[in-house]
Amino acid sequence: MDDCFASIDLGSHTARLLISKKSGAPGSLLPLIRRRTYVRLADHFDPSDEKTIQPVAVDRAVHAMKDFARIIRAHHALSVHAVATGVFREARNARAILNRIREETGIRVRPVSGHEEALLTGKGILDGMAPGERSFVAFDLGGRSVELIRGRGRAIKEAGSMPLGAMTLTQAFLHHDPPCEDEYTRLAAHIDRSLTHAAPAIERGALVVGTGGTVATLTCMAHRSIPDEGALNRLHGGALREGDVMALFRGMKGKPVKDRIGFCGLDEGRADVILAGSLVVLRILHHYQTRQLVFSKSDILEGILLHINEGEGHG
Repeated sequence: MDDCFASIDLGSHTARLLISKKSGAPGSLLPLIRRRTYVRLADHFDPSDEKTIQPVAVDRAVHAMKDFARIIRAHHALSVHAVATGVFREARNARAILNRIREETGIRVRPVSGHEEALLTGKGILDGMAPGERSFVAFDLGGRSVELIRGRGRAIKEAGSMPLGAMTLTQAFLHHDPPCEDEYTRLAAHIDRSLTHAAPAIERGALVVGTGGTVATLTCMAHRSIPDEGALNRLHGGALREGDVMALFRGMKGKPVKDRIGFCGLDEGRADVILAGSLVVLRILHHYQTRQLVFSKSDILEGILLHINEGEGHG
């Protein structure tokens, strides 16, 4: 039996699992299996009020983690390294939820800061592609936040997190189905202000890399592919053009959620947040004055295992 290791990202919108084994050169890992399920922990989460993850969302997360635990046992993974991101950084009941998960699944989930999430994501992205000596900025667009990583070559120079997640923005700005034009206008202005104040500056011509569920979905939609493992492997390292994202956004913006689901590559679990997510991608491209990004399927899941494999991680 090969030595297998598992990583989990329990996020605001999705819970994801990666099982990999050591392969070839020291520090090299070969992915064996990936799983993703929508947990929607940020549903009805109000950061200005009780800051509580709702019981029905907690049940979804526990159920997902039980499924992951069964898969991990079936693959005889030597260790499991799980992190909690996004909404867990704000929720008052975060610790109680993570304690319940540990009691019912045996998996210890460690909450991480936005800075650490960005660093781990950057590590995973850099493992999956070779930027050469170019400057780059990478972003991971999730449900509650977007992580931004600036660097050159294989060195990370700056890493941080901003509250510009697809679910967060949908709940805060897009109140109608379909949203009205004023809602899009206010959302775009909010994203622009946030990027102006907090996004890392890069030199003109730097590489822009995108990862996360929204970026993966838009990349698959642009290529009319179902977002399965084969498609993500095939599209990894390829370009997602601004014009394609804009065409998709314009095609969906006037349609209610039930009609967006018919778009090839867009599943039901992401249909309600894809418009806000698309606007974040478009405004990031505009902010960095580029017409395309490079899609990376490698992200925090790879970064967690690389971090642990290097002997730098938590036990």
